[in-house]
Amino acid sequence: MTIRERDIENYLRKRVKEHGGRVYKWASPGQRGVPDDIVFINQQAWFIEVKSPTGKLSKLQEVVGQTIKEYTDNYAVLYSKEEVDSWLTEAHQPKKVG
Repeated sequence: MTIRERDIENYLRKRVKEHGGRVYKWASPGQRGVPDDIVFINQQAWFIEVKSPTGKLSKLQEVVGQTIKEYTDNYAVLYSKEEVDSWLTEAHQPKKVG
């Protein structure tokens, strides 16, 4: 059975909610290539792109991801339910200052 991007995104929503966070679908008219979701968790905002295990970022998604990384480290591309769980562990760690 092939896991679909939608299945991973639904799992992300469920797991974030279980951890007291919120997920908002991001649509940015006039700007293609933005990540799928903005996640608020542990007093942080994360930009999350969800792909199926065989999915690939488009060139535009790569460029937008790099631009986001210039402003914040809170950007992730998740390819599986296991990666969602690993990311949640990271998102719950306190940010290093300095």
